[in-house]
Amino acid sequence: MDKIQSFPCRKMQQGEKSSLYQDLISSTQNWLVGEGFEYQEHALEDGGTLLQIKKSAGWKKFVGMDTALNILFHHVDDTVNVEIGAGRWADKAAVGAVSMVVFAPLLVTAGIGAYQQAKMPERIFEHIATFLSQHGEIINEFTDTQQETSSINNSDSVNNSAELIETISSDPSRALYVELVPELLALCISADGLVEESEIEIAMALIENEELIENKQTALESLSLNIDKFSTEIKKSKAIFKLKAASLIAKAANLDNDLYRERLIIIIEGIQETVSEEGVAETTAIIDAIKNKLK
Repeated sequence: MDKIQSFPCRKMQQGEKSSLYQDLISSTQNWLVGEGFEYQEHALEDGGTLLQIKKSAGWKKFVGMDTALNILFHHVDDTVNVEIGAGRWADKAAVGAVSMVVFAPLLVTAGIGAYQQAKMPERIFEHIATFLSQHGEIINEFTDTQQETSSINNSDSVNNSAELIETISSDPSRALYVELVPELLALCISADGLVEESEIEIAMALIENEELIENKQTALESLSLNIDKFSTEIKKSKAIFKLKAASLIAKAANLDNDLYRERLIIIIEGIQETVSEEGVAETTAIIDAIKNKLK
């Protein structure tokens, strides 16, 4: 589902109202660059502005970082309407005036997982709201769209929290198992200092096919974030990586359900099949350490 919000977009200048629209576009672009995104801007035939953003680096292309996030701005009177959704990165050379923006569903499984899709649109909206509150007139009102979005988000949060509490209270071992799967997969993938697309592919497939993981998207996002974390640590220092690995493996030892232990061993052995010869020793060592803790 796309996310839509509307904001007052005007300021007082020498006693007269003027628009903040172009300033808002520039501020958003600069903020996105600071967040590590690249962007391209397209003018729409209806007068709107489309910003497409992406991160493109190595393995991240495979899990969707090279998929664009579309940010569509429309300025109507003293209001700016902002719509955010997934989309394809357009060839700027082939695009003149864009007549229509096609949004893919925002919650595409793994498609924009590395964008932390549940968070990035809200962070964009937060930046927009902060900029306009600092530079424009302060109006303490929500539009109907904001109220509806807020109600939906609050309702979803309550429902999700209730489900999570019920799951944890009824079976804490399962909650730990679901948490460990993407973390240990990321640890195994990062162990040799190389992140291969084949490793990402099998890790995603393992998560997608694990019926005990109900929220696939959250698990895929955890996989993405932990690969980033472990890859950064091993580049800084192998000793730091080993310390982090030891802590995570010790955490796995707390899994007290034999069924979950067996399934976890099957999953981490699955990743070993995709490891290149260059990284077999490091990955095997990590996998053996995990298996020893689980037996």
